[in-house]
Amino acid sequence: MKILCPCPQLFSKEALDYLSSKTNLECKKISQKKFEVYAPKFDALLIRFDVNISEKIIGNHSKIKSIICPTTGLDHINLNLCKKYGINIFSLKGKKKFLQNITATAELTIALLLTIARNTHIATKSVLNYNWDQEKFRGIELKDKIIGIIGFGRLGSIVAKICNSLSMKVFYYDTNKKVKSTKFAKKKSLNYILTKSDFITIHIPLEKKNIGFISKKEFKKMKKNVIIINTSRGKIIKDNDLLEALRKNHIFGAALDVLSDENKSNLKQNKMIKYAKKNNNLLITPHIGGATQESIIKTDFFVINEFLKKNNIN
Repeated sequence: MKILCPCPQLFSKEALDYLSSKTNLECKKISQKKFEVYAPKFDALLIRFDVNISEKIIGNHSKIKSIICPTTGLDHINLNLCKKYGINIFSLKGKKKFLQNITATAELTIALLLTIARNTHIATKSVLNYNWDQEKFRGIELKDKIIGIIGFGRLGSIVAKICNSLSMKVFYYDTNKKVKSTKFAKKKSLNYILTKSDFITIHIPLEKKNIGFISKKEFKKMKKNVIIINTSRGKIIKDNDLLEALRKNHIFGAALDVLSDENKSNLKQNKMIKYAKKNNNLLITPHIGGATQESIIKTDFFVINEFLKKNNIN
């Protein structure tokens, strides 16, 4: 079994060593362009978000039969193409029981919320420039503020518990009628979340219906001092509409762990990053939501073992 990992830096050494002991694993950090040429020669791929899976990799010209990807989101993989060619995908999608113990992305949501609310990202830069200006960095307290959570699945519910412990008022919106909470208030209308919240955090999957879920219409309904956190997927918020809301001070700020085109190599041309370089009301991190030492090891081993079991590899 020949397996290619084009982004070994994103995996734990323990998991790579484990898979190497059971298969012919080749770890090589390569670009998307080289990956598209090299990948079809292998039986399986071990990837995260660093590469895209398209018709250049899967098809009649390809030997690939399995994709091992320890993520919940799979928008970087052409799933219709995989189905057409009978490619097995081993991921975290739908693995609810296992994922209950993976809290990394929820914790980053809180970290981003605190960072932008207290201006610690710009205060730190100021100190490194030998300034000690306390009056410039007055932030916002979380106590008694309203946080509106869009999407109340695993991550949304973890965020709610943490925010509750910080004495915030927690409301959530979820279109799934089965989603209920005895502790937190579910709102039937998204409009309530948009108009009442001091903080809004997004935890919905990137499905077709959710592309551009937050756009100009939604921004116009928000409070002027609202802070938006997105650790879900970049395409859920319309880039141009977010930038307009930030430029015109329709909202206080935004913190993003995801971008709509984060897999493109030329980040110097990214309009979100360009704006963040010159303005303090947008904070961006490089999709590190699940990137803790603990979560990487746990998720690596989980999907690898699922793959080994399916292929009867002991």
